[in-house]
Amino acid sequence: MNKKTAHRLARIFAWSVAGAMMVDHVADTGPLICTVDPTCRKMTVDEVAMARPIFGDSLSYDKVLVFQRLPINRIFNSSAIALTHGNNIYLGPNMAPHRDDYGYARHPSWIETLPRYKDHAGVFVHELTHVWQYQRFGRPNIKSDLEYDFTLNPDTPFPSYNIEQQAEIVHHYFEKRRDIQDLQSFIAARPPEIMQQIHLRQTLMSDCKEARQYESLLKQVLPIQPLIVCAAPVASPLP
Repeated sequence: MNKKTAHRLARIFAWSVAGAMMVDHVADTGPLICTVDPTCRKMTVDEVAMARPIFGDSLSYDKVLVFQRLPINRIFNSSAIALTHGNNIYLGPNMAPHRDDYGYARHPSWIETLPRYKDHAGVFVHELTHVWQYQRFGRPNIKSDLEYDFTLNPDTPFPSYNIEQQAEIVHHYFEKRRDIQDLQSFIAARPPEIMQQIHLRQTLMSDCKEARQYESLLKQVLPIQPLIVCAAPVASPLP
């Protein structure tokens, strides 16, 4: 390779990096960026179906872009799992191996392929909450690190929590829904008398009680679809 070719390639690389950095600072790049950025994709059908019971039509799913990389200026930050900027969700390498579709988590068979703590579907929902915040309220003005931990209090207005706490509340509610749906699938695959086991009934009652606490808070701002199994008497057989 001669010096002229090497210089040309270096300029192309520099302009590519500069272009990617400019794109990463645009909150609403639009789907055309996916034609030139191979790490870019839109939400999958299963991801939309996974998110809809929580966000309903309050989230414009078609505007969400998912990048299977971190922003260029954060690409060497090994501690970053995922970041959201406007309608764009950036997924770090720690979000593997399901960065191409987190919607698989809505199927009960998830437990046969990957332990819950490694699948990161809940983290994806956390980032979707940041997209929802942007679409409803615009870009937040953040001047310092925010607290993620929260104390669940249905009497506290949801907007009183900071944006990271809000996303964590949605994340925890999503995981609680999965706990209940997994238990429901477990019971449905076994004889009817399995429901008479006291520990299963107690677990379901406890999970449903916690889910209703989250729903009471989230219904202030989100069109939550409550789980039917939690609305029915727990003593009755589950379908």
